[in-house]
Amino acid sequence: MKKKSFIVLFLILGIGMGNQKSQAQGFGSDKRNNIKLNVGLFTKIKLTYEVSLSDRLSTGISGSSSIGLSAFRGYKIEPFFRLYTRPQTGSGLYFQARTYYYNLVTTTTSTTYSGLHYRGGGMGSDIGYQYFFGQNESTLLDFSLGMQISPNYSKNEHEDLVFISTGPCSFFTPRVAIGYRF
Repeated sequence: MKKKSFIVLFLILGIGMGNQKSQAQGFGSDKRNNIKLNVGLFTKIKLTYEVSLSDRLSTGISGSSSIGLSAFRGYKIEPFFRLYTRPQTGSGLYFQARTYYYNLVTTTTSTTYSGLHYRGGGMGSDIGYQYFFGQNESTLLDFSLGMQISPNYSKNEHEDLVFISTGPCSFFTPRVAIGYRF
């Protein structure tokens, strides 16, 4: 049941993003879309697509996959909404609300968590700053710090420092991304 509701949510978000792109073109050339790349410290790669809904509101979706030295292999999908504090079309200080779905397997040699499969979801919020620069202000930097929760963890997993700092739903979520606005 949960899986079906997440799939429906992603479909609705995708259809909405397609409609908003065509609507945004009628408001002027400042309403453009962003694509961003975030590479975690040897642990994951994330691609984000953001669509401006108005001068202060945007929506998007992020997808990440574990790479390199990560103790958790798999993927995570995060639809989000952002509210910018000033009407500058996706630039400046913002607040973000998001949900997520993950499907990961542990790859650690720890006897406690080796080979465990984690599947579930949760919600989170972030505060961040997005800055445009370069020719036609088409290059962007996005810095954020957030928190997230997942109801799927047991008490023992909350006590494991590696799990709560790099696991599927680590509590704190700092991000730095570079991207392109089009």
